[in-house]
Amino acid sequence: MTAIHIQQIEAISDNDLQRLAECQKFYPYDYIRGIDKSAYISYIYSDIQKLMKRDTVSIFCAFDSTDKVCGFILAEQLNWDSEIFGFPCARIHYLLAEENGSDYLIKRNLIAEVVLWAKNHNIKFMDIYSHPLDFSRVKAIMENGFDLIATHIHHVWDFRTGFKLEHKITVPIRPATKEDMDNLVNIDFSIFPKYSRFYLDEKLMATGKVSVMFKHWLKNSVLGIRAKGVWIVEMDNQIVGYITSVEDEHTRDTLGIRITKGDMVGVLPNVRNKGIYTDMVATMIYWAQNYGADILEVAIHACNAPANSLTSQLQSRVCGAHYNFHWHAE
Repeated sequence: MTAIHIQQIEAISDNDLQRLAECQKFYPYDYIRGIDKSAYISYIYSDIQKLMKRDTVSIFCAFDSTDKVCGFILAEQLNWDSEIFGFPCARIHYLLAEENGSDYLIKRNLIAEVVLWAKNHNIKFMDIYSHPLDFSRVKAIMENGFDLIATHIHHVWDFRTGFKLEHKITVPIRPATKEDMDNLVNIDFSIFPKYSRFYLDEKLMATGKVSVMFKHWLKNSVLGIRAKGVWIVEMDNQIVGYITSVEDEHTRDTLGIRITKGDMVGVLPNVRNKGIYTDMVATMIYWAQNYGADILEVAIHACNAPANSLTSQLQSRVCGAHYNFHWHAE
């Protein structure tokens, strides 16, 4: 394949989308055992169909010399992020290509077209993730001006296996309520995870809005807009630790399993090494199992050795990782 041209389109045919989804080597939930390929494809197909209904989404297809669809990319302008940071933000949700030896070229050209689209729409920030072993995707991303910001390791608890945690919680942890809102909104910035990809992005940190984003994130979690569960630890009327969990509700219909995820977690520096983090994660594990989840997943930065070690002590199974890439307009 030598000639590849890119075109923005309104919709992709069911057959083309199905075909591209089927030929992928890496899938979003491929670290979870017991899910066959047809379930992965069903998830991808359904999620893309749902995203394409949004008016904030733009899609592009790659065509070969015979005008056959050989690649697909879907990008979305992010209204909430744009409002927080004060400039237009976007995300590349899906990048699919025929895995036939030309996948790097297809992916590179598709991303290049999205970067041009972003510049034409005055977008200043854009992100995308990748499986670390998807080398053609990683190369295509980096050659289009994206920087590798973070690497996260996936810890998984599979409750379908009869898993049982035996951990005694000694720290006083309770569910957060709306009465905690003021304390959460005014929480000390040092409590936020320093290995967050937003924290590690110097250009985003320079805006002074990362702490604002985290506080809004917590506020929406307490209000039930984002999270299914929020727990806090208090000492001397001060919140010194928090943890939140979300549910990927889309997986119930497409994968046939209920997946919950640890979303945000933080402990004030002056009270670390006192078992707070471990007890909060254990609390979330007990909750997820009682909630009826099939899977609980926590993604931890590869450099956060204490968190990775403590989470593993709670009998997690390390299953895969992902890269986060950020792009900034010049």
